[in-house]
Amino acid sequence: MINWEIRHKKIKSALKRIHDYLVQADMLDKVFMTGGALLGQIRDGDLIKNDNDIDLGIMDVNVDKLKELNDIIIDDGHKISAMFYNQAGDFTEVSYVIDSVKIEFFVHFTKGWSVEWYAYWKEWESKRSIKSRLVKKLEIIEICGVEFYKPIDHTEYLSCVYGDWETPIENWSYTEDCPASTGLYRANYTFVKYPTDFNIASKKDSNITAVIKAFERPQCVDRLLKSMKKYYPLLPIIIADDSKNPEPRTDCEWYKLPYDTGLSAGRNFLVSKVKTEYFLLLDDDFIFTENTNVDELMRVIQKYKLDIVGGDVCNHGHSLDFHGTITYKDGGVYADSGYLEKNEDYETCQFVHNFFVAKTSKIKKYKWEDTLKVGEHIAYFTEHYKSLKIGYIPEIKIEHDKPAVGKEYRSMRGRAHVMFQGYFYDKFNVNFYMSPYGKKYMPLKIKEANRIIEIAHKKNDTVVHKKNDLPKSTTSMILGCGTGRCGTKSLSALIDGCDGITAKHEGRPLLPWKFNMQTLCDKIKLFNNGLTADVCLSWLPYCEYMLANFSNAKVICIERDTKKVIPSFKEKLQGGGRFSNHFTKKGRNDFPEWIPCFPKYSTNFDAALLTYINYYKQRIQEIKAVYKRRVMIIDIDALNTREGQRKIFDFIGVNERRRKYYNHRLNVLCER
Repeated sequence: MINWEIRHKKIKSALKRIHDYLVQADMLDKVFMTGGALLGQIRDGDLIKNDNDIDLGIMDVNVDKLKELNDIIIDDGHKISAMFYNQAGDFTEVSYVIDSVKIEFFVHFTKGWSVEWYAYWKEWESKRSIKSRLVKKLEIIEICGVEFYKPIDHTEYLSCVYGDWETPIENWSYTEDCPASTGLYRANYTFVKYPTDFNIASKKDSNITAVIKAFERPQCVDRLLKSMKKYYPLLPIIIADDSKNPEPRTDCEWYKLPYDTGLSAGRNFLVSKVKTEYFLLLDDDFIFTENTNVDELMRVIQKYKLDIVGGDVCNHGHSLDFHGTITYKDGGVYADSGYLEKNEDYETCQFVHNFFVAKTSKIKKYKWEDTLKVGEHIAYFTEHYKSLKIGYIPEIKIEHDKPAVGKEYRSMRGRAHVMFQGYFYDKFNVNFYMSPYGKKYMPLKIKEANRIIEIAHKKNDTVVHKKNDLPKSTTSMILGCGTGRCGTKSLSALIDGCDGITAKHEGRPLLPWKFNMQTLCDKIKLFNNGLTADVCLSWLPYCEYMLANFSNAKVICIERDTKKVIPSFKEKLQGGGRFSNHFTKKGRNDFPEWIPCFPKYSTNFDAALLTYINYYKQRIQEIKAVYKRRVMIIDIDALNTREGQRKIFDFIGVNERRRKYYNHRLNVLCER
C-alpha cells in the first residue's frame, strides 16, 4: 500500500529538482504547470492525495533547448522513462524518472487559434485541444514552495481541461472525462522505452552523428528526417547537398557543396565535419522503421572494437542482401554474399550496405575516392577491407524507397558504370567484377570497344577490324594531345629528345575525328616498330578506347588559355592570305588533309572554334576522372620549367639517365 505522505515528500523533492534544471537550461518561463499538480495547488493549496506524477506543458518545442534540458537531467544521474510520437510522427511527450517520480513534458502545438497536445493509454491515443490564448500568457505560481509558471486565467484553463474542477471526483478519467479531448481512438502511435544502460538519444553530446549526402531529391530528405525524428529525435544530423539549387535546412547542420561534387567527395566532406567518435552513414532515400536499431549498432561496434558495423537495407520489406566477402580469382574480383565468421552478436564481413555505423577516425584515414561521383560502393570496400574490421547485423534494417526522378537525375546516376569501371579495373588490375547478385561487369575493353565497332559496322562508313584483330602492343604507348595551337609540337620535341625514345608530332597516318578502327590499327602498328609517343590533336576521340584496351597506354594533354588559342588558330588558318575552316564540310580550305581531323559544326568559324575548344577541355577532364593515374593534363607553361619537364618525364616513365632537360623556352615553336 502506498504511503502517500512519503510519496508526496518525493514529489516535492522532484519539483525542486526540475525547477533547478529548468533554470539552468533557461527554460523556466517556457514551461507551465498543468495536470494534477496545478489542479491541487489551485483547488486545495497542496498536492492531490493520490497524485503520483508531475505534468508540465511546453509550447511548440524548441529542439535545441530541449536537448540542453535533457543533458542536464541525464548528467545529474536520472533516466528517460519514455518518449511518445503521434501517428503522424510528431514528437509529443517525454517523461523522466527523478527520485522515482515520473516527470512528464507534454508538447503543445499551436494550430491557428487553438493549441493541441496528446495523451496515451495502452493502444489509445487522445488528442486534446483548447483555445491558444489560455496558455499564451503565463504568470508565476508557488507550488510546494517552488516557483513555476501557470496560465494566467487558470480558472478557464482548468474548466476546459477538467470541466467541474472545483468538485473532487474520486474516479475521474482523463480518457473519458476530459472536455478538451477531441476523441479517443486506436492509433498507430509510437512509444519508445529506452534501455537504461545505453541510449544514444538521451544526450546532446551522444557519441554518434548521422551524415547524409543529398542530391536533387529534397522530398526524400524530408521523408528520411521525419522518420529519424520519430525514433531518434535527439540524434545530431549533418547534411551535405550538391544539388543545382539546393534548399537550405534549419532542422540540422546543413552545407551547400558545389554542383555535382559527387557521392565520394561529399561523404569525405561530411566525415570531416563529424566531431563525435562515431557516425551513421545514410543515403537520402532511406526511411527509418521500428527495426532501425542504431542503439544496437553502437553497442556492437563499441563492445567488439570494430571499425564499421552495418545493417540490412530493404525494398518494401524485402532484403537487398548486400554483404559478404571479397576475393580475387580468375583475374577478377568476386563480391560474394555471406560472411567470414558468425559471432554471437554480428557476422564478420568485408563489405556491407551504405547503412552503417563507423569509427570516425578510421574513415578519415581510409577515405572514398574523390573522383568517383557515383559507383563508389564496392570500390570503397575493395580498396580498404584489409584495413577495416567490418561487422554486419542482419536483424537491423532500414527501408529503401526510390522515388520517381527526372531525366537529368537519371543521366547523372547513369554515369556510375563508366566511372566505376575506369577506376576499378585500373586501380585493382582486374578484368571483371562479379556482384553478390551474380552479375558480371566487364571492363570497357570488352563491352565499350565492341559497341564502338558495332556502330561503325552499322553505318558502313569505314572498314573496321574485329576486336580480336587489334594489333598487340608490348611497348609503352604515349598519346599526346591538345586542341592545337597549344604546344603539342613542343611536347613531342621534349619526349623525342630523350635517349632511346622516338616521338612523332602529327605522324602519318592522321587519325580522323570520326572513330576509324582501320586507321587506328595502322597507327598502333607504328608503336611496335619503335615509336614511343605520337602527339596529335585528333587522338582525343580514341583516348578512352586506347586506355581501356592497352594497359601500357598513357595520355598527356597540353592545355593553353583559350584566349591565346583562338587568335593563334585564326592566324594559322586565316592569316597571310590563307583561308581555311576545318569545322565545316564545304568551302575553301587550304589545308585539305586536316579537314577529317576536326569535328564539324553548322555555325560560323568563331562560334565553332570556341565550341570545339570547350568540348575538348571538358572531354579530357571526363577521361581523366575515369583513368586518373594514366592521364596527365598539364599547362603549356610547364614545358618551360625544369619542374614541369620533370613531371612529364616521371609520368611517362623515363629514368633520369635518359632525360634531356631544356633551359630555354621550349614552347616557342608553338607560338609561330
